[in-house]
Amino acid sequence: MWRAVLFDLDGTLHDSDPAWQDALLALAERHELVAAAGAFEGLAGMSTPEAVALVHGRLGVAGGDVTGDVFWLEERVARRLAKRAEWHPGALDLVREVRARGFPTALVTSSCRQVVDGLLAALPDEPFDVVVTGDDVERMKPDPEPYLLAAKRLDADPADCVAVEDSAMGVASAVAAGCGVVDIGRLPGREALTAELIARGDRGAGGGT
Repeated sequence: MWRAVLFDLDGTLHDSDPAWQDALLALAERHELVAAAGAFEGLAGMSTPEAVALVHGRLGVAGGDVTGDVFWLEERVARRLAKRAEWHPGALDLVREVRARGFPTALVTSSCRQVVDGLLAALPDEPFDVVVTGDDVERMKPDPEPYLLAAKRLDADPADCVAVEDSAMGVASAVAAGCGVVDIGRLPGREALTAELIARGDRGAGGGT
């Protein structure tokens, strides 16, 4: 049914949240501020500049250097993840099995190129044929641009691609691009996400249009 499989990264294959939370706490300390409860909530799916601007507002950073803090955060997270990645159990095996079935694969993420390159460089192989990061597009998820670019680079019609996502923003992006979707948030558990489910494009359990 599908010609290619497009994987989201954070939340779907990898858990970078602990690294980002620690880095944001360190950022608050850098500004000699104490982060109140909830200061770093609701950032999932945002670009780093969007997240930093929001955090600046929540922390009361007056006239903060968003660009400088973005660079500082991304470098800190990239160093940590290059040393200690938090791939979900079985996630990379799943990607490799999908490829073994003959499906080209793409990684489609809002994370920056520096962070993604650090993660992938630590792997013994390259499980993705195409990688699209937040640095490669002008408009991030929920805009369709990331998924449209991934399909283009794979020389595939978006309608022949299925995206594997875990967030509302990611699902919206893939649907707007015209891709099929397997939404792991609608599955009974992460163990239910299998290459067989992805390959058949099951639209009953976790599928989308």
